[in-house]
Amino acid sequence: MAKERTFGRVSFPASELLKLVFLNIRKRFSRSLLTMLSVLLAIAFMTVILTLGAVNRATAGTEFAAYQFWLIFVALLVAGLGVFNSLLISVAERYREIATIKTLGAADRHVLLLYLIESLVIGVIGGGLGVLIGLGIGVGLLAAYGRAADIGLVAPAEYLYIMGQGLLYAAILSLFATAYPSYHASKMSPAEAFRVEV
Repeated sequence: MAKERTFGRVSFPASELLKLVFLNIRKRFSRSLLTMLSVLLAIAFMTVILTLGAVNRATAGTEFAAYQFWLIFVALLVAGLGVFNSLLISVAERYREIATIKTLGAADRHVLLLYLIESLVIGVIGGGLGVLIGLGIGVGLLAAYGRAADIGLVAPAEYLYIMGQGLLYAAILSLFATAYPSYHASKMSPAEAFRVEV
């Protein structure tokens, strides 16, 4: 008896998924840039405050003030809302594209992964640039106020910790902001997605 041929869902290799992510970022570069800038500004602000706090702790022994935590929290919250809005609109603009991909056999998880990875790439790029700019501004402010020598009092490991913290928060921020839009898009049926007018 001949083996019966089964038809099922297509699978996206990781390389193809990444190609599609970078193609989407390039195709919607202005929206991606706006999202990146939101993350960049929040992470740069956070990095400046953490850098200045680390130097003050090393020189004067002053601890991280509560108001500094709230400043960082508000900056990340505002950036998160901006990223959420941008990604929500970005996903809504692509409903027909989602319908086409799902009609060709993509599973819900492929659509979800596509948007989560795209958001993560945008967030990490924005966060990486934000960390570098934030450290530069922090060091520049210390040098401008005649405290350039104090920069060396902080262990390099603490600067690396601040950079890692910035990248981690950027990734969390972008993933959290895109969780609902990408989940909603992945659960749409192709027929429903084709009917949506944006």
